[in-house]
Amino acid sequence: MALTALVGACAGSGITGAGTGEDGAPMTARMTVFKQGGVNTITMTSAKGVTCTGDIDLGAYLKSKQPSREIPITCNNGDKGVGIYTNSNYQLQSFTPGKTQLAYRLESGAKGTISF
Repeated sequence: MALTALVGACAGSGITGAGTGEDGAPMTARMTVFKQGGVNTITMTSAKGVTCTGDIDLGAYLKSKQPSREIPITCNNGDKGVGIYTNSNYQLQSFTPGKTQLAYRLESGAKGTISF
């Protein structure tokens, strides 16, 4: 979720995030990130224990030179939807805590925003 000194050379590293669902309930999140591109996995967990994941190909995202990218989201309760991954430091091609968000909307109508 190209990345600065927050991560190791090749190994994946985790960055925590937090946010709220549309109902105001807190959500926790973790993004596994890789310095040299690759696929970043975002895992979100609601207060009710529903876990949803989405993958973003960091290399493709950075090559696009766009601030946002749509990613598919799937959940352990069968729900699914889309997330909009946005990094406001995309021009610098770096990850800065507090500058990355995932806004999601699921088929069930659930939606919310996670900040990293």
